[in-house]
Amino acid sequence: MPYVWISNLIRNQDLGWLDYKLFVEGKIDSRLIIQYRHILSDEDGKKVEYEYKINSNNYNKLIDMFSEKKPLAPEYVPTRFYKMPEWPLICNRSIFMGVSQFIFINNKAAQVLQRYNLGNTAVIKLDPYDAVSGEHIEGGCTLYLLNIAETNMHCNFEKSKSIRWSKNPAKRMIPQESLNIIDDGFVINSAILDTGLDLWADSRLLRSFFISNRLKKALDEAEISQDWLLSRCVVEG
Repeated sequence: MPYVWISNLIRNQDLGWLDYKLFVEGKIDSRLIIQYRHILSDEDGKKVEYEYKINSNNYNKLIDMFSEKKPLAPEYVPTRFYKMPEWPLICNRSIFMGVSQFIFINNKAAQVLQRYNLGNTAVIKLDPYDAVSGEHIEGGCTLYLLNIAETNMHCNFEKSKSIRWSKNPAKRMIPQESLNIIDDGFVINSAILDTGLDLWADSRLLRSFFISNRLKKALDEAEISQDWLLSRCVVEG
C-alpha cells in the first residue's frame, strides 16, 4: 500500500519566537527593522521612522506572499537574514519554523530536498548576518528558506479523522488539522502520485504540508526525519 506523510511542523513552538529577519536587496533592509525595534533610542528611531515604515510594509508583503504558497516574486527573493547577537543560530535542526511561520531548513536537509521533485517549491539560500555590526557571521551555518509553492486539493476531508471543523469570522465552517494528528488520520487521493511531486501542500490547510514516501525514506536515511513531525497518511482511489 502506498503512503504519503504529513508534516505538522507548526505544532513545535519551541523556536516560534525566533525572528530571523529576511533581507531583500532594494526592498527590505531587515537590519534597519531590527535596529529600530531593538537597538535605537527613541530619538534615533524618529530619524529613520519613515524608512522603517517603508521596509516594514514591504516585509509584510513578503509574509503575505509566503503564506499564499506561491513562488515569490523575483524582486522579493531574500538573500540573507539578520539576527541579534543574543539570538541563537540554529544549525543542527534540519527544519524549524520561526516568526511569521517562515520555514527554515539546514544544509543537510537542503541537500536531500534538492534531489527530489519539488515542482515550483524553492529552496532559497540565506547567509546569516549580525544586526548590530552588519557583518557576515563567520563560521556560522548557511540556512535555507523553504518556500512551498505547490498546492492541490487531494486530501479527502470527509474520510480524514485528523480534520476538525471550525467557524471563521464570517461564520463559515472551515477545515483545520487536529491538534493531535495520528497515523492514518488523513486520506489522500491517489491522483497525487501521478503528479510525481515529493513535497506539496493542500491549499485548504494552513498548518501543514505533505511529502512523498520516497522523500520520507531519504530523510530517514539522513537521520533527520524526526525534526519534521511526520505522520503517515493513507492513499486511496
